Amino acid sequence: MTQDFAFPASGSLRDLSSHARREIERRFPTLPVDKISSEAGCYVIMRDAKHPSPDEARKTLRGLQQLARELHNAVLELGPLRSSVNQAAILIRAPVGLDDLETALSYFDTAFSKAVTFIPAGRRRSPRDWLVRGLASILLEAGEAIDERPQGALCLLVGIVLLDAGEAPTDVRKIVQPVVRAMETSKKKAGTFSRKAC
Repeated sequence: MTQDFAFPASGSLRDLSSHARREIERRFPTLPVDKISSEAGCYVIMRDAKHPSPDEARKTLRGLQQLARELHNAVLELGPLRSSVNQAAILIRAPVGLDDLETALSYFDTAFSKAVTFIPAGRRRSPRDWLVRGLASILLEAGEAIDERPQGALCLLVGIVLLDAGEAPTDVRKIVQPVVRAMETSKKKAGTFSRKAC
């Protein structure tokens, strides 16, 4: 299973409006509205957050790795200044000494390098993709079918959430279809996909 690239977003979750909650409860009485509200809140945070591209993220991590390496080397080369820095650190009650700093910088040099490998090639998933996948998962857990039909449960649910988030997509099916097809493809490869089951 591949790990999708996304930076965590900060902020508080925005709850669904009472109108959207009532609409979901009316159309889908068996679905957990609180879980849907949580997905909607995460969607709004991800949509509104600034996310660097994978290339920008790699560049940032490589820059941090270089800085950690340079600082580590500078600390190693302090020579006679080392005792002065250690004494000053004791006076200001620093929680770590130079030896700890050297160790930490060495570890983070490696950590930044490893973190670069976690970022997949290509583009990150869009917030709408995350929303559709999250809502599809909720529907599947509730035993509902998922498909890309305009009047299907997934399209209706995505439409309600997006309208509540202040968006008015002209064709929700165009948002849902690529995700459903990707899910079908991955399930078929695993040999477990059934439109009735999903």
